[in-house]
Amino acid sequence: MLRVGTLALVASASALNIPDYSRTESYSGQQVLTCQASEETVGESFDRLVDAHYMDVWGSSLPGTVDVLVKTPAAAQALSEHFGSCSVRVADVEAHVSKWEKEWEDETVAQNAKQMVNTSTFDPVWFSNYRNYADIVTWYRNFAASNPTIVRVQSIGTSQQGRDQPVVILTENTGARKPAFYIQCLIHAREWISGATCNFLLWQFVEQYKANDALARRILRQAEIHLVPFTNPDGYVWSWTNARLWRKSRNPNTGSTCIGTDLNRNYNDNWGRGGSSTDPCSDTFMGRAPADAPEVRNTAGYYQRISPVIGAIDMHAYSQLILRPYGWSTGLSPDEARLNALGVQMQTAIRNVNARTYTNQRSIQLYITTGSAGDWFYGAATPTNGGFRAAAYTFELRPAGANPGFQLPPAEIIPQGNEMYQAFRVFLDEVERNPIRL
Repeated sequence: MLRVGTLALVASASALNIPDYSRTESYSGQQVLTCQASEETVGESFDRLVDAHYMDVWGSSLPGTVDVLVKTPAAAQALSEHFGSCSVRVADVEAHVSKWEKEWEDETVAQNAKQMVNTSTFDPVWFSNYRNYADIVTWYRNFAASNPTIVRVQSIGTSQQGRDQPVVILTENTGARKPAFYIQCLIHAREWISGATCNFLLWQFVEQYKANDALARRILRQAEIHLVPFTNPDGYVWSWTNARLWRKSRNPNTGSTCIGTDLNRNYNDNWGRGGSSTDPCSDTFMGRAPADAPEVRNTAGYYQRISPVIGAIDMHAYSQLILRPYGWSTGLSPDEARLNALGVQMQTAIRNVNARTYTNQRSIQLYITTGSAGDWFYGAATPTNGGFRAAAYTFELRPAGANPGFQLPPAEIIPQGNEMYQAFRVFLDEVERNPIRL
C-alpha cells in the first residue's frame, strides 16, 4: 500500500497504476486565512507584508477575498490587522494535505480495481488521476506516434536540472507557414490541475478532429496549436517527490540558501515593477534579471520562433478566473474591448457545461503582477510577432477557494476538462477568424 506523506514508495507502483508520489516537507503549524479584500488593500503594502512574513498567496477573487497561507501566529496577526477582517479557511495545512493524500490513495486503489491504465492508452480513463512528469512525457510521445499526421512532439530546451521541456504541436502538414496558438501549463509546480487540463484539451481536440468535427478540421488546416506541458518541469517533479505545495522553479540562488524563481514574475515585460519580490526566499521571487531562468528563456524563445502567434493561454489554478492584460498597469490595453468580449464568451461557454462561474476581468483587478507570461505574450513579444498581437489570457481553474485549493480531487479532472474545452473551442474559433492585426 502506498504511504503518502512519507518517503516510502511502492516498488510495483507502475504495475498497479499507483502514482509514484511521496512527500518529505511538513506543513505543520501553518494555516490559510481568507480575508475580505479590495484592489486598495491588495497593493504595495500587502506585497511588503507578504515578503516580511514569507506568506504565500494561494488565490484571490477581487473585489472579494484573498487566500493567504501563514506560517506563524505573528504572520496571522499581521495579516488580520492589515485587512481588518480575516477568517481561518484551513486550520491545519498539514492535516489538509494529508487528508487529500489519503483520499487520493483510496481513490487510486478503487480505480485499479476497475481498470488498469498505462501510458499507451488514449481514453478518458487516463484522466481519472494525476500523472507524474515521466508518465506524461511518455503519454504525449505515444500520442504523437498514434496520430502522426497531425501530432508531433519536439523539445524547446532543458530546465535548470536538465529535464526536457517538450512541446506538442497539432496541425495538418500543408507545407505552408500558419499562424499559431500557444498554450503553456504548470508554470507553478503545485497547480496539478493545470497540466491535467492541458492534457485533456489536446486529447479531446484530436478525438474531435478524427470524428470530422468542423471546427477542429478548420483550425488544424488553417493554424497550428503549440502546447508546452511543463513550463516548470523541475518544480513539478519536486511537488511529487518532496513538497506538494511547491510553487517556484528549482534553480539555486547565489548568496542565498533559498531555492527557485517564480517563473511567472521572470518574463521580460515590465519586470520588477511591483507584485514580485527581490527576496530569493519569497514565493514571488522575480529572479536576478529578466528571463534569467532557463525555463523562461526556452518558452519565450520558442514563442518567438513560431510567430505569428495569434492566441496564447497560460494555464493556472486556482480561483476560477479568466484574466486578460494588463497585470502591470491600471491602464486599458489597446484591445480591451475585444479581449473583454471574448472573455465573456468563454465565461458563458464554461458556465453552460457544469454551471461553474468564472470571473472575467483584467489581471490588475486581481492584484499587480509584473514580469508575467500573459502580459509578455500580449505586449513585449508583439514587435517580433509578424504584424499580429496575440489575444492572451491567463486562466485560473478550479476550485473557487482554498479548500480544496491546490488539492483538487482527481474526480474533478474530467469535469474541469470538459468545461475548459468548450472555452478553448470558443477561443480558437474567434481568434482564428478574427485575429488582432496591428
